[in-house]
Amino acid sequence: MTQLRIVVVSLLLLAAVAVLYLGGLKSVKLEPIYNNIAELNRVVKNLTQIEEISNAWMRDYYTKQALERVTQLHNIGDSSGFQILYNVIVPEREQQKGTKESYKRINGKLGVIHISNEEGHRIEDIFDSNNDTFADILKIDVEGAEMTTLVPFLSNRKYRVCQRTSLYCFMLNYALFSYEVNGNAMEACEYCFIHASCMKQYGVVELKRYLNDV
Repeated sequence: MTQLRIVVVSLLLLAAVAVLYLGGLKSVKLEPIYNNIAELNRVVKNLTQIEEISNAWMRDYYTKQALERVTQLHNIGDSSGFQILYNVIVPEREQQKGTKESYKRINGKLGVIHISNEEGHRIEDIFDSNNDTFADILKIDVEGAEMTTLVPFLSNRKYRVCQRTSLYCFMLNYALFSYEVNGNAMEACEYCFIHASCMKQYGVVELKRYLNDV
C-alpha cells in the first residue's frame, strides 16, 4: 500500500470513528478499528525512515562496487572490450510524428542544425537564439569534439543544463544515471548525466560516483 493510500484510509477510519462517537454508538467492536488506525499511523510515520534506510543500503552497495567498476573501465581502453560495457541494444531512430506533435503541445521546439564548414558557430548560439539560459535536457552529437566545444560551454556559468549526454560531463559535477548502446555502431554509446544541483529537483538519490577515478 502506498503512502498516499495509507493516509487516505487512516483519515476515512478516523472520520468513521468520530461519527460513531458523536452518535453515542461506541462499542467494543470498534477496538480492532482503533488498533488498525494505530498500526497505519505507525507505518506512515516510519515510511520516510524506511526510504532513507533503503537509499543508504543502495549507496553502500554501489560504493563497494565502485573500485571494480574503475578497474574494468581501465581495462576496456578506447578500442576494445566494449562488449563488457554494453548490455542493452536499442537502435536509434528519427523522432516520430507523434513525438513532434507532443513537443508542439507543450510549446517545445525541434530544430535541425547542420554541420557547417564555417567556423565560429557555438553551442551557446542555440541558447542565445531562443533567449534561453537554462535547459532541463541537452542532447547533442558533437562528433567527438566534447573537449573543445561542450566542456567550455558547460563551464560557462551563464548557462545551466540539468541533464547531459556526454561522457566528459563527470568532470563538471555531473553524475552518470543511464547509458545505452548505439545499435548502428557497437563501439559507440549514449551516456546520460545529471548535474548535482538538479538532483533534488528530479528526486534523484546519488549512489556512488566513480568516473572521476578512471
